[in-house]
Amino acid sequence: VVSTQSTWGGREAEEFPLVPGDVLIIKGAKIGDFHGRNLQKVFSTKLFYDAERLAAFLPAIRNLIQWSKTTSWEERPLVPVGRKTGARLVPTISELLAEAEVAVADGEPKMFKCYGWVTEILHERMFYPACPHCNKKAGPGDARGRIYCENCGRPSESAATRYMVQAKVSDHTNFLKVLIMDEEAKELFGRDAGELEAIQTLNAAEFKTALTEALFRERLWTVQARFDEYNPHFRVKFVIKGLEAPDFVTANATMLETLENLSLIHISEPTRQAEISYAVFCLKKK
Repeated sequence: VVSTQSTWGGREAEEFPLVPGDVLIIKGAKIGDFHGRNLQKVFSTKLFYDAERLAAFLPAIRNLIQWSKTTSWEERPLVPVGRKTGARLVPTISELLAEAEVAVADGEPKMFKCYGWVTEILHERMFYPACPHCNKKAGPGDARGRIYCENCGRPSESAATRYMVQAKVSDHTNFLKVLIMDEEAKELFGRDAGELEAIQTLNAAEFKTALTEALFRERLWTVQARFDEYNPHFRVKFVIKGLEAPDFVTANATMLETLENLSLIHISEPTRQAEISYAVFCLKKK
């Protein structure tokens, strides 16, 4: 089961008679993948609102309606594809983007996992001065460098340096713009924020190397999604809450298990007789 988005205009929008929970049948729509999976109307697309009537003739629709009425959203699987970690199914980033927008509509943050690698780090604002007691951003200090935290009300001799990294985490389907806070960034870079900030000031080449070493290494990310108000609009904000190296042994075992359940039914002719060519392999479940 995949949650997706589809925008309709004109007569379909004006006469749209359904409410949340009703079954809509869409025939002949194009499946797009811009910013996640979505359905796009083409010339031959048709909408059917009278699912109950069609269910009398089509068993598949009857089964879908029965499933929809007897299964809560919490019981429905997140996505039908992706990769397994242990017994859980991990969505691709495109699927996570589509699911997160629906899941956080109630205003409560939700947790997801995804595989991916960091492809970009915005290093201009990676660090912030923090109160050493509550970790909130500290204001400017006095002439002697002492700070007074407006959040917890406690004075300190100096501020602590902490990470607040904006980055892109990508897979083969899409990317997430994420915020990586102090503990997770320490694990990403292998050093604390104060040390890396000093390197940035003293040795630009070493700082660049430290950032480069964090890129393009696949990890399993724990991501918190929540609604965030942004320049009077709302958007889904993603914050990294954990990262770990992927379990390739389990991933390979899952891939082999999937391949063993497929059988080859057709191979198309190669596109051209050249060094670079491709053919289409059609597989089906056994």
